[in-house]
Amino acid sequence: MPRFRHKWLALVAVLVFFWLYHGFQNFEDAQQPSFAAARQKQSPLTGQDKTTTTPDQVSGKSNNEKKAGAEKPLIEVHPHGQDGGKQTTSVDTASKSVPTVSPSQDLNTTRQGTQGLKEPNSGIPLEPTGSKEAQGLPLAPAKVHWTKPRERYPLPKESIITLPTGTPKKMPRIQHHFSAESEAAKQKRLQRQAIVKDEIRRSWAGYSAHAWMHDELLPLSNGSGDAFCGWAATLVDSLDTLWIAGLKDEFDVAAKAAKGIDFTYSDSSSIPVFEVTIRYLGGLLGAYDISGGPSGHYKFLLDKATELAEILMGIFDTPNRMPVMYYRWKPEEASRRHRAEGAGIAELASLSMEFTRLAQLTGQPRYYDAIDRITNGLIAMQKRGTLIPGLFPENLDLSACSATATGQTVESPRLQRRQSVVEGQHESGVALAANGLTAEGSRGPSASNTSASNLSASNTSTSKSKGLPGVNGNDAASDCGPDIIFPARGAQRFHLGGAQDSAYEYFGKEYLLLGGKETKYQKLYEDTVDAANKNLMFRPMIAGDWDIIFPAVVKKDASSGATKDVEYEVSHLTCFVGGMYALGGKLFGREKDLSYAEKLTNGCVWAYQSTGSGLMPDSGNVLPCPTFAQCEFNETLWGQAIDPLHADRDKQVLDWDKSEAERMQTKTDGSEDTHGQLSVKHGEDHIHSTRAEKPLTHKEFVQKQVENGMPRGFSRIKDERYQLRPEAIESVWYMHRITGDPSWLDKGWAMYEAMMRSVRTPAAAGTVASVLAKDGTRLLDNMQSFWIAETLKYYYLLFSEPNVLSLDEWVLNTEAHPFKLES
Repeated sequence: MPRFRHKWLALVAVLVFFWLYHGFQNFEDAQQPSFAAARQKQSPLTGQDKTTTTPDQVSGKSNNEKKAGAEKPLIEVHPHGQDGGKQTTSVDTASKSVPTVSPSQDLNTTRQGTQGLKEPNSGIPLEPTGSKEAQGLPLAPAKVHWTKPRERYPLPKESIITLPTGTPKKMPRIQHHFSAESEAAKQKRLQRQAIVKDEIRRSWAGYSAHAWMHDELLPLSNGSGDAFCGWAATLVDSLDTLWIAGLKDEFDVAAKAAKGIDFTYSDSSSIPVFEVTIRYLGGLLGAYDISGGPSGHYKFLLDKATELAEILMGIFDTPNRMPVMYYRWKPEEASRRHRAEGAGIAELASLSMEFTRLAQLTGQPRYYDAIDRITNGLIAMQKRGTLIPGLFPENLDLSACSATATGQTVESPRLQRRQSVVEGQHESGVALAANGLTAEGSRGPSASNTSASNLSASNTSTSKSKGLPGVNGNDAASDCGPDIIFPARGAQRFHLGGAQDSAYEYFGKEYLLLGGKETKYQKLYEDTVDAANKNLMFRPMIAGDWDIIFPAVVKKDASSGATKDVEYEVSHLTCFVGGMYALGGKLFGREKDLSYAEKLTNGCVWAYQSTGSGLMPDSGNVLPCPTFAQCEFNETLWGQAIDPLHADRDKQVLDWDKSEAERMQTKTDGSEDTHGQLSVKHGEDHIHSTRAEKPLTHKEFVQKQVENGMPRGFSRIKDERYQLRPEAIESVWYMHRITGDPSWLDKGWAMYEAMMRSVRTPAAAGTVASVLAKDGTRLLDNMQSFWIAETLKYYYLLFSEPNVLSLDEWVLNTEAHPFKLES
């Protein structure tokens, strides 16, 4: 009887299994998305080309037209030298299978259930020929798109902060009044401008041919990477550069393609808010402004910026309205209560220009409200006092509401526009043990490298004060008061480089964007510069008659406030400071700032000229002069700095000489030489000496470092790469526009020629592995979107007429996107 019952149970189990299986199949079929909603990037099947929409299809050009930069690169690929970020190495072949998409095809299909956001071009087939569906294979699950969540902490309408009203102040003239140039000077300038324009066109063609609608081109493998949500970062970032350079046809194609980006979906589970704001939101707003704004033909760019902003506004839906810097956008997570935890000062304070400009263009004050609350929190932090008044610590705790909060140790993420390197650092030289230099910047994660989103849930900050709304069950908006931003736990770093830079850059620029109607930004700028001048600026000990300065990195003990370390750093990311000082000096009538601006910018020009390649390393250290006055270069001190073992090295040589003399004496006495042995390897005789090689003397060690490319003046090179960064030429451009000194044109041109000798690839440009190399340049397979968006733009603007983006009519965000100033 039990055996019979077991048979019946088995039969029932089989029937239930088949019933569930068919029910699931029917349910899955019913859940398949619509043709538009299910659109996704397709991986090529075996033996098939990847299906990609190219700019030729958007513009209606023939597929048979030759694409610039399509040839294979002849340079070795070094994938491990790339920066962080998800890289999709999809190397396109010379012939591509592409869908047919005409310019008139509707790009505005509204997808249901996404609050009216536009669906991208749906003319791409769901599957290549021979799809999984046709083969009877299981289909991929439907993609989850962002939908607008219910706001957990809504603000009462009457409490929303509005844009400052009134007539904009009459600003002092910022740009130099240029007189007519000679015909020879004009021809020279225009010739240089034309060369830069050709490089913009060539790099854009390389991206269009090999990485269209992806974030970045991999310039050696002709593949693509999607480090910034896969929303075509290079395309959006490059829009205003194309317009400024007169490439209007390319702009038209790219703008129409941008119209089809689906911001409601990404393969990434979180949105890096800082990068998306400065590249995408800033790029769309800049392209809208530069192409004519409301009187132009690309009004949809503002619509697109608003679509993205609607998603980003979810980052502010926290109890104290401080933003979540890595936003988990999927509906299941976005709909939950969340609060801000940690942020770097740069990423927190570098949202203001983009959201302010959006508020100005749309008339929606809530965009301005979001960033003004951040500014007010920073002002309250300064009123309570920081360890260097006027400056902010690198890492901040945003999680609480009261001054009794004790924050977690927050580590700022790497900000790819300016911030420190995530991985693959290339070091040469040695750590300094004297003269106040520290070991900051050594290989491995640092405060600038580790995302706050990776902090464990158990390490959240705590508060000894009242519970936060939402955490204790209250869904009402929180009235936290001004005390909402605190230093993160642990030692505090103060500097003007990566993870802090653009916060200070935006103070003066936000004042300009608001037409001087909000004076608190002037005070923030002036307090910053005064504090930096007093606590950070130093003069390096270098050869030659250079009148230059750099800002140092100061580390403070959080409990005592005492200075723990001072690092005398030279960083490419800090090279923007000269331009910031020049702009602020003119804007606020601070002559000392203008004097410092020249010294700071020339410091980066020196760093370029100091290497054999003519390119500045990403970061390194120098020795400081004893005082702020110029000092002579001391060969002895410099040699000791690049050789931390100098005190023991000559003794090691004497010990080796003594040991060698004893060995030779033993051999003379007839003893068997036990220091060598005969072995046979692969049929050949080899003498393998176990005797240690003679160590180098201190003088020999220093000479070897010089032969390996160590620039005179640098005591250590922390990162040998040149990553196509724009900060140095950015400041050179500001100095020329503000002073009118033509020598900046020649300095910039020397930098450009050195750069192009090293970075050029068949398709575009790649990162230089070492600016110290003498036996040829090795490139890395990486080209960030700021290559076209910033670096080439600034070079082009340097050789443009002064009325092209006049500093009295435009202000640029930290990604060089131009925003129109109010009249």
